[in-house]
Amino acid sequence: MLSKKELRKAMNDRLHQLTEGEKAAASAAVCAHLAALPQYQQARSIMAFLHMPDEVSLDGLIQQALADGKYAQSIENFNILAQLDTSDYQTYFF
Repeated sequence: MLSKKELRKAMNDRLHQLTEGEKAAASAAVCAHLAALPQYQQARSIMAFLHMPDEVSLDGLIQQALADGKYAQSIENFNILAQLDTSDYQTYFF
């Protein structure tokens, strides 16, 4: 059995081997799964962290929340950004 340190290294190595397309597909699948949850459907607002390189991107979920008329806040480096509307989100992150 791998130690915690060995497991982290193995997962980190595996993650770095993923192509950008694989990362994008995985992120889209995570966002679709979260958006389908009853908790998301019933929520009036969501909060999400902006991803670091090699992390799951929740950009699709944030865009979906804004399109669904939900209040969306993003956190970057633990600083809360102002409430975003669709045009702000596009300006700041794309």
